[in-house]
Amino acid sequence: KLKKIFFFNLFMIKNLNILVLLLLSVNCKAQNPIIPRYNNGATFGEVNNAYYKDVDNFLNQFEGIWQYTTTTDTLTVRFVKKLKMKLTYGRIFYYTDFLVGEFRYVENGVEKTNTLSNLSINHLNAFNYNLYSSSKIGKYNYPRCNECEDNVERLRITFDEPANDDDMLAADFVIRHEIEAGVEKIKVQFILMTSPIGIKKDTDTTPSVARKHTIPYGNYTLIKQ
Repeated sequence: KLKKIFFFNLFMIKNLNILVLLLLSVNCKAQNPIIPRYNNGATFGEVNNAYYKDVDNFLNQFEGIWQYTTTTDTLTVRFVKKLKMKLTYGRIFYYTDFLVGEFRYVENGVEKTNTLSNLSINHLNAFNYNLYSSSKIGKYNYPRCNECEDNVERLRITFDEPANDDDMLAADFVIRHEIEAGVEKIKVQFILMTSPIGIKKDTDTTPSVARKHTIPYGNYTLIKQ
């Protein structure tokens, strides 16, 4: 009789453990909803512990190494998609997919900037990369794309570089993917977003040096390598 009670108790403990695991699993799923990252109907960043996922793989088309070349200058950019990176705002934290990138710029045969090695570091924060995706935009969003089709989908990317020490100097890469005569390309609108104020980052009065970015602002066509 004692033996039967022992095995009955053991059976109940096993089933109780299974039940607890199932409840935890259901609870985790309930607390980690997956929300489309680029769904215009979703309010981004307001659901605690949510995963704003690139469900349509919109970012995938930009992955790889891309290059713009003239007789004297070369701009090389490499983009990588990073999954489920954590963001925290106040008491809310959530996860999202990012496109991150680094670049090398050569002007008149002289290398001005090369941050490509930073991609080999698995930063936990996307903002530690010099290029990181922000939002999907259309034809009429700033900067307007006059030559684009009405249904074009562009990606806004925040741009920075080690030489930029100014607290306000900021720029964006606005990119779109195109295939022309079988050749994959990204069209880039590189724009100044905010002008320098002459104060160094994270200080109140220390003068900054940077007054513009190393890469000239303008439009570029980069070909996939």
